[in-house]
Amino acid sequence: MAALFGLSYGLAIYTRRTTALHARFMVCTGLTLIDPIVIRLLFRANPTPSWNDQWLTFGLTELVFVVLIWLDRHSQGGRTVLPVMLLVFVIAQLPALLGLTNAPLWQAFARWFASVQLT
Repeated sequence: MAALFGLSYGLAIYTRRTTALHARFMVCTGLTLIDPIVIRLLFRANPTPSWNDQWLTFGLTELVFVVLIWLDRHSQGGRTVLPVMLLVFVIAQLPALLGLTNAPLWQAFARWFASVQLT
């Protein structure tokens, strides 16, 4: 999600002079926050879930995307941003949804990413 946030924000800044594109990329930046907020609320309500809560949080994000795409269907400019970003989000979310985050390669990547000084 951090990478999606950075990608969306970077594209929003890159397209800041094209209002239609900039606005849609900024919306995508905000959509990356649905998962961490909702997952924390779910863990507060049930610290030991019996199923993968990521399905709900990612599904909620995709539902918002679909609604926005439907609302954006008559727009003149920037109509391709949301469908493409939906695809990017789904691809980025697949490792967590399919349980691939327990694989040794992913764990090594996670340890490396955690060691990077971001501040």
